Amino acid sequence: MGTPEVIVKCPATSANLGSGFDVCGLALEAPFNLMRVGLGQKNRFTGTGGYPLDAAKVEDMLGPVIARAKEFTDSGVEVSVDAGIKPRSGLGASAAVSAGLVFALDKLLGLKLPATRLIEWAGLGEVAADMEPHYDNVAPALLGGFTAVCSSKPLRVKRFEPPAALECLLAIPDKEKESTAAARKLLPETIRRRDALSNSTSLASLLCGFATGDVEAIISGMEDRVVEPVRESKGFYPCLSHARVLGKKLGYGVAGSGAGPSILAIGDRANADRAAFEGGLKKIYSANGVGATFLWTRPSSKGVEPAPPGGPKK
Repeated sequence: MGTPEVIVKCPATSANLGSGFDVCGLALEAPFNLMRVGLGQKNRFTGTGGYPLDAAKVEDMLGPVIARAKEFTDSGVEVSVDAGIKPRSGLGASAAVSAGLVFALDKLLGLKLPATRLIEWAGLGEVAADMEPHYDNVAPALLGGFTAVCSSKPLRVKRFEPPAALECLLAIPDKEKESTAAARKLLPETIRRRDALSNSTSLASLLCGFATGDVEAIISGMEDRVVEPVRESKGFYPCLSHARVLGKKLGYGVAGSGAGPSILAIGDRANADRAAFEGGLKKIYSANGVGATFLWTRPSSKGVEPAPPGGPKK
């Protein structure tokens, strides 16, 4: 790779959190990608480890992001990704790559662009990949913490620091999702008034919970009666309903992560039923014949950041 270059750590993100469809997202400490970005003679992408990436698809996704960089440099952009985020798992894998590239280019070129410009820039890669800018993934990937998109035109994003007591359990199925576009086609054109009211009150609880550090409000705000039921019925969120019943019993909020198939559970780190919840969730997946990886993690206060010397431990 040519010089200069930077190495960055790019967090996974979980979008929606139940009631916050297309609006809310949360950065996670794990999993994450490591990216090396440099300026060279020509554009080049390589995958160096972790989950295998489709080089052609990634190059197509990053094309518009790199094209925008031509406003600031005539150099080519060389990108190398060590992917710790499983692609097509509902954990913002593409957003992590787009956000990581934009963050690195901002540093390499000394641009010091405001956050909204960086989010919009990274959103170009998401549009190329999936026809939508997915600011609910890109924003927390860049800013860290919990983010809420208040407006898309013009872009306005509000960031909240997650309560220190929060802990998350991810259930990441072995199978990959069909596509986010396919998941969107399932969404209803109209909804019942009582479902709209239920989602509105849940979203209010979710936002107030993050704004005030109220873990119980966050957990109760992860209810969705509009998007998740139809997606689960078509297999996009395996085991979600059973996991939610278990979560209510043991003090955890449970929601589909993005368009699936992963699910995100949130609870208090001091919850005495932590082991029982993990064990129960594994039994649910096993009983339904769904292979999955289970990972405890925490919300990340940091978005994309320079990787520490020697690289972070995966």
